[in-house]
Amino acid sequence: MADIPTYVIIQVHNRCSDEALQTIVDELRKPWEKGGGGLVLSLQKPRSQFPDTVIHVTASNQHIIRIAEHVEVKKIDSEGFVRPVTEDDIDSFPESGRVGPLSLSDVQRCILHAIHRVHFGKDITILPGHK
Repeated sequence: MADIPTYVIIQVHNRCSDEALQTIVDELRKPWEKGGGGLVLSLQKPRSQFPDTVIHVTASNQHIIRIAEHVEVKKIDSEGFVRPVTEDDIDSFPESGRVGPLSLSDVQRCILHAIHRVHFGKDITILPGHK
């Protein structure tokens, strides 16, 4: 994950079970097409100085552009017109942001959208390892 930056971090309380954490991670990593976030995650394990697990969340540039299209992010194209960013027309936008034309706040909005769209199945009423 060294080649793509962390855009969002999630702090998981130290009382969260390993099974519950794995369930959350699995759903965030699940492919976008299957209802997951399609995100790239890296876990920072607890230490004595910081007893909680930290999930570093990122995504490929291509996936961020795909999410931006999904949430209809609009940017100024190379001809000066404001229009939605799409995968097909990404070359029509100047490379003026963190990911193509997208600013850091646009990228974080896309990552947060991917996190928020993840829903557990109706059969999961309680996270594994918790009562």
